[in-house]
Amino acid sequence: MEATARAYDPATHEAPIVVGHPAMDAPAYGWVSAVAYADGALSATPDQVDPAFAELVAAGRYKKISASFYAPMRRPIRCPACTTCATSVSSAHSRQP
Repeated sequence: MEATARAYDPATHEAPIVVGHPAMDAPAYGWVSAVAYADGALSATPDQVDPAFAELVAAGRYKKISASFYAPMRRPIRCPACTTCATSVSSAHSRQP
């Protein structure tokens, strides 16, 4: 997990904050600006979070969180479905028509 935090580079691929695990990682309600490792856990620093979404989170409407990762040996590539995202060749996103 420590290596995951060190490897995170938002300049290469800024992770979106989404609801669920949508195939296209959209819509994004915010972005992860940094990932840290401490005390055996990963934490993400949210950035540019939609205020209405932040209110729902603060109200307890989204109590569970999870993260999606691609393998370190798979470099991010541009998805053929759009021009603004990067994803792993092994992810469901890259299999979209």
